[in-house]
Amino acid sequence: MKNLFTLLLLALWAAPGSAQTTNHAIGYGFTSSAQVVCALGNGRFVAAGVGTPAPGALFADTVFALIFDTNGQIEQRILVPAPISEVHYVTGIHTLPDGGFVLSLSSTLCDVVSDQNNLFCYTPDGHLRWSKDGLYSFAGSPLTVLPDGMVVGAYSNKLKAFDYTNGNLLWEAQLEGSAEIYSLAFVPGTEDFVAVGFPHVQYWQQIGAPGSHNYSMIYAENLPSGAYLPKVLVHDGQAYGLDLSFHRLIRFDDTSYEILADLPNTPVDFTASDSSFWFVGKSNSYTSILETNAEGQPLSTWATTDPWLSANAIASDGEQIALAGVCGSGPASDMFVLDYKGIHAWLSNIDINDPSSGSEQHNASLKSVEQNSPVHVEATDLPLPPSPVYQLSGGNFRVEVTNTGNTLLQEVDVMISFGYNVFWDICFYKPAIRKHYDNLMVQPGQSVWLEFGDIEASGQVDVPVEFCFWTASPNEKPDAYREDDVFCHTIALGNGGPVELHTAVRLFPNPADGAGVYAECDAPGADYRLFDTAGREVRRGQWPAGISQIRIPTDDLSTGLYIFQTGNWHGKLVVNR
Repeated sequence: MKNLFTLLLLALWAAPGSAQTTNHAIGYGFTSSAQVVCALGNGRFVAAGVGTPAPGALFADTVFALIFDTNGQIEQRILVPAPISEVHYVTGIHTLPDGGFVLSLSSTLCDVVSDQNNLFCYTPDGHLRWSKDGLYSFAGSPLTVLPDGMVVGAYSNKLKAFDYTNGNLLWEAQLEGSAEIYSLAFVPGTEDFVAVGFPHVQYWQQIGAPGSHNYSMIYAENLPSGAYLPKVLVHDGQAYGLDLSFHRLIRFDDTSYEILADLPNTPVDFTASDSSFWFVGKSNSYTSILETNAEGQPLSTWATTDPWLSANAIASDGEQIALAGVCGSGPASDMFVLDYKGIHAWLSNIDINDPSSGSEQHNASLKSVEQNSPVHVEATDLPLPPSPVYQLSGGNFRVEVTNTGNTLLQEVDVMISFGYNVFWDICFYKPAIRKHYDNLMVQPGQSVWLEFGDIEASGQVDVPVEFCFWTASPNEKPDAYREDDVFCHTIALGNGGPVELHTAVRLFPNPADGAGVYAECDAPGADYRLFDTAGREVRRGQWPAGISQIRIPTDDLSTGLYIFQTGNWHGKLVVNR
């Protein structure tokens, strides 16, 4: 047994082809989640998930699958032709013998979990072979792939087996009783299969002549109340389940079950390699990976140091581990409540022998925001509280993004969200905007102005004093330094007078020392104000008529970050005494 050790993945960015840990943060809407992952072999993995344009948006999902390799390259980006539905969840993904994969998708309602499933089968190069709809399951992903490629699923108390090459139904078998199957796996060398669901653990034996596809549940038992086992694995001929409620590893056969270990992290998924089990979950609010032996005894642990990363699934292939989950972005408050933030699909690949990262840092800082037209506010009175509610629109915003990383900035997202719309029908909806910009080619230390345009937010219970924009996913990577991503702009309203347009303000030196800072403006005679990070005004003044450059003293200001505002222009000033 290996000695227990802990490795902190201190950097979560990677240079393609040179690092042992690679990471991606990919958006298919304001919220995008990678929900499942599996190994395709030969250093390739596939992850799949769902993106939506705003939290709570209905009939607007993008279902995606991403094939990526251990060198950090995204080989294929696949849009899955999902059926029309309020919401979707990718419930499972499995490797086929030729390196393709089959994906299980649940099409359901936002407030009620339905049991309709769809299957999508893909070739190794990402082309759709066939799809199936009208399959009904109790929950989870009751699907498995046999070594010969036969795709077998449990649907409405029946086993159905499909030919992976063409989707033809090969056989089906009625399952006795009222058992619910969430996940199943066949026992090698037999026609028996094991399952988890309700009852919690199940062993089904093939009866009758070989190949007759008749099954009897010869063993079933419930664990203590509250247990939840959504997934079963067969490893070295033995069945294992992960109890998510009590963080326990369970082993069972055709006669009994045993609780092998209480796991030290809070696992959400597990997988097995030739010699180890791998669990991914949370430890002290950080994503962690736990390696154990077949008895659940810890061998090694890894943990990230970025609380914005959260894993949903894990897969292994030899010496490589892959994770699928979410990468959050936005204002730092409530960073662990990712529903209130922007969310990108997070993919990570880790070499278990050397989980170090590369030296490249991908970072995009939001330096300033311009508002070039008023934000219009329309109030609506309601018979019951909250009343009134507001419709916000307009602004014609521009944002200045600076490449504060050490590599070329080629693409970035800029995002903003608002309060929940009080006119929600059945499910909560939160107005949000994500704008993606590519082909930027911004060198380290350089900046670019980007046209964000108008905002629109309905059903708001108040009119905010400021709008907070932020950057995310520079070069489709987790941001290396989140503290400079967010910029909050004090808005000018349509009934508050015309917006002063100042588009060429320069502060230098920045950072400033105790001697002062020079402010250069294209509109002499304009007023300016300086705020600290708590929103307190610490300085105000005016450019004299005919003078475009003034010196502002900083000798009485503490070291830290300040916001400089004039007209529609806001910028960051750092004082470093």
